[in-house]
Amino acid sequence: MEKYFLTSGEIYLDSAATSVKSVEMARKYAENLVKYGFNPMSSHISLGFMKESLDKSRERLLDYFNLSPLDFSVIYCSGATEALNVIIKGLFFSSGKRRIVTSELEHKAVLETVQYLETLGAEVVYVPHNDEGVIQTSAIDKMLNDDTLCVVLMHVNNETGEINDVEEVSALCSKYKVPFICDTTQSVGKEVINFSKFDAFVGSAHKFGAPFGTGFIIKRRTIHIEKIFHGGSQEASYRPGTHNLPGIMTMIECLEDGYKTPDTSFKNFIFSELGFKLEDRIGKNTSPLIYAFRVDDVDAFIQAHPRFIIGRGSACNSGLIQPSHVYSKLGYDRNVIRISF
Repeated sequence: MEKYFLTSGEIYLDSAATSVKSVEMARKYAENLVKYGFNPMSSHISLGFMKESLDKSRERLLDYFNLSPLDFSVIYCSGATEALNVIIKGLFFSSGKRRIVTSELEHKAVLETVQYLETLGAEVVYVPHNDEGVIQTSAIDKMLNDDTLCVVLMHVNNETGEINDVEEVSALCSKYKVPFICDTTQSVGKEVINFSKFDAFVGSAHKFGAPFGTGFIIKRRTIHIEKIFHGGSQEASYRPGTHNLPGIMTMIECLEDGYKTPDTSFKNFIFSELGFKLEDRIGKNTSPLIYAFRVDDVDAFIQAHPRFIIGRGSACNSGLIQPSHVYSKLGYDRNVIRISF
């Protein structure tokens, strides 16, 4: 898989953080930047094709997920972090209900959002998980009540690759008529799932080989949210600001072309080079694209394998290396590395 071999000589194995960007994608983006690098909301007759292309892009995106525009709508934004903020906060401010069901293993885009809402009166309850990091969906049944605003859970965990049974979660939410917001950041373009089971889900283009700064929310039309931004009417005022149509078009083209995944022989080569056995990975019900392993000393391990760019089981925020809250909750120390394709 040549895309993982960088021109500098390293092998890139941290796609859960951000995926490799190909020369082919860069050419597509350059072409789209020249063609669509204007304001889609312009009133100039000669730029009328921009608005038409923007409207058509929503149909193409919904068609990719086998969703009907009669049932679902698209809100474009900069990526999944912004998308989760828009949908969770927007739902909270549109309703008098205050209970939010989530888990302690979610991305900080979810955890810090619900923690902020707690300061405004939200009641946040956390679904238990097993030692591998799989959400115990059976516990959700007892957490849902008449005051439940929504359930917010991820499909594939970005740190461990554990796959949650989101279709079972969807069934429980439907039973109680509670909206299910699914963080599908690590799923879009990579995992086969029935996206119609979700009341809202999100995507971030840079996770599947497309440009940075582009993402989306897809939500049921029956889900009403309050606007959290001000200053523009774009995206029905849910996400004001000039559209990044070049990024949107390239994102959809990348989805339609398909995300290129490595074959078994390449993964076996990587594991062998790093001295890992597949059966030693953390977790069991895991994605074939995200692998976490314990090591004796993460710093020594990385220094001993300078050719490989891998996740170090920690989050880098503002230049500060911090232990992963996910691994900490699962009882692991900082000596965990993540390989992702």
